[in-house]
Amino acid sequence: MTVNSFVKKALALASALLLSASCQDLTVLMTADTTEAAKPIVNPKHLSQEEKLAQDVESASFRKAWLDLGKVADEYKDVLGGEDKSLFHRRSKGLLRDAFEVVASDIGLKAYDEIRALQAEQTKLSDEANELKANRWGYPDSSKNPFAMTRAKCDKRLTEIDERDMQINARINVQTGVLLNDLNRYGKIIDRKYLDYLLVSAEGEDVFQLLNTATLLKQVQFAIRKQMEDGGGNAAQVEHYVGLYLVILKGWEQAHQVGLENIEKKFLPKLAEIQKDAEQNTRDTRELLKTHADEASHLEANLRISQNTIEVSKAYHEILVHKQQDLKESLERLKGKIAVAQNTYRTVKTASGLLKLINDSSQEYEAILNFDPPLLDTIYADQMLDAFKEVSAQLKK
Repeated sequence: MTVNSFVKKALALASALLLSASCQDLTVLMTADTTEAAKPIVNPKHLSQEEKLAQDVESASFRKAWLDLGKVADEYKDVLGGEDKSLFHRRSKGLLRDAFEVVASDIGLKAYDEIRALQAEQTKLSDEANELKANRWGYPDSSKNPFAMTRAKCDKRLTEIDERDMQINARINVQTGVLLNDLNRYGKIIDRKYLDYLLVSAEGEDVFQLLNTATLLKQVQFAIRKQMEDGGGNAAQVEHYVGLYLVILKGWEQAHQVGLENIEKKFLPKLAEIQKDAEQNTRDTRELLKTHADEASHLEANLRISQNTIEVSKAYHEILVHKQQDLKESLERLKGKIAVAQNTYRTVKTASGLLKLINDSSQEYEAILNFDPPLLDTIYADQMLDAFKEVSAQLKK
């Protein structure tokens, strides 16, 4: 289906949607005929049983038209080159999760996971609220069906969503504070505003968002490095510094992979489609030149445009192929860097583990030897002797 056919279908459904919302005849939902006069608005309390039934049917048709319009919008995005970006969404969130696994403790990581779960719930509630608001005027004031949605039920649910949204925001605020304190447990490396920005950036769905997240992580890594240069670092921060380097390289690797996927599955196919359309336009224009000589100036201009389009698309095809090869070669080099970074991180992590073990065991050892037990005074003997004397005196009586 072409773009124009999608546009016509969307306009027809949009017209039907508006007409249905105005309580016009149901046949417009099938024909999108905008010429029919609107029915007068009647107080629902004065409707007969048949009229109420017709209103329920109209409301259902309104909702169906709305859903159909949404489906057409999705199809239209596909025609324009849209695609499922959930994979990129998961990648970018995974990148930040890897970073927090390096620099956060179990407490901070738990807070981060809860923030993510709350944000997912918030998104789901927002989608539900948007759907309810869009359909609200299509719901009847009342219904004998206890399971049917009415405006009163819709408003009640919207209020519940708003209340839950406020609770979620409050909890996210608390857990973000917990995460911030945890990340700064060895010294300040990030402030609240920057952390909020980092959490938002992790919702990226493409190459640029992945690289943006990696760039933000570079700033965190730089802050850790500065602390170490200023003499405020420790073995744990060395581990964090090297670990973040590895995570950033992984983010860059993911950007390479996404870029290669885009060239193979998006740009090259779209370019081939454009070239095919231009070739067809060229053939059509030449046919028109045979029968419409009076329009030769326009047709010849169109022909030149189509021919240029074909030439440029062929040239850009070669450029994309070269870019694809460059990305593959860059990815191979990057894999070598990642292998070295992984080895370095494991080395530092092992050494850091040894230092922690020595420190922990030394602290235990020192704590045991330095324990100061209480004094045991001979007062206990005096007390026992006094007690025996007292008992002996009683027995002699």
